[in-house]
Amino acid sequence: MTMQQLVLSFENRSEVLELPWPLQEHSLGNPHNTYTFNTINTGEVLAIGRKKLKELTITSTFPSKQYPFLLSKKFPEPNACIQKIEKWRLSGKPIRVAIMDTDINLAMAIESFEYGHADGDGSGDVVFTLSLREYSYLNVERSKKATKSRQLKSRPTEKKKSVSSYVVKKGDTLWDLADRNLGSGRRWREIAKLNGIKNPRRLQIGTKLKIPPRSKK
Repeated sequence: MTMQQLVLSFENRSEVLELPWPLQEHSLGNPHNTYTFNTINTGEVLAIGRKKLKELTITSTFPSKQYPFLLSKKFPEPNACIQKIEKWRLSGKPIRVAIMDTDINLAMAIESFEYGHADGDGSGDVVFTLSLREYSYLNVERSKKATKSRQLKSRPTEKKKSVSSYVVKKGDTLWDLADRNLGSGRRWREIAKLNGIKNPRRLQIGTKLKIPPRSKK
C-alpha cells in the first residue's frame, strides 16, 4: 500500500510544510449545483447545473518524536506546525494542498483547523482535522482600450523550445516542479527520466535538474 504524504505551501512555496506522518484519512467532495422543479406532464424534475467548489477534509497527526513509519526524519515540532497553519488561515490568502501519489494539487482556503492531543497516550503527538475549500481565482476582464492597444503591438517571434535547468530547493518535489514548469504535476516522470532519477522522494538540495520543454511535440 502506497503511503501518501501531505504537502502544504503558502505564497508560491515561500513557506512549505511537509508532514512526515503518512496521511491517515482524507475525503474530497466534488459536488454539483442541482435544481428541482415541477411540470404538469412529468411532475418533479431534477436539473444538474455547474459544479461547485471542491471540498477537502484531512485528518492526520503532528508527531512529537521519531517513529519508524514516518516519511522523513526531520520535521517541525507540533506547536510550530500549528502556529504556521494558523498564520496561513488568518492571512486571508489561499494555500496550495498536494497529496503525493494522487491527482490532488489545489489552491484552497482553510475553512477550519481543529487539533488536540491524542486521548491518554501521553505521547505529545497532536491529532488534527483540516477542512478546506477550493479557491477560484477571478479573471479580471480587461478594458477595450487596453485590448486594442495590445492588438497594435507586433507579435514577438516565438523562441525555439529547449531544455531549461533548475536548482533543487528545500521542500521541492518532482510533482511540484512539473506542475510549475510543465503545466501538470502528472508530467513529473518526464523530469525523472531526463535526469535519471530512480527515487523521486530523495531530491538532493542544490542538485541541478534539466527541465524538458513545457509543450509536448
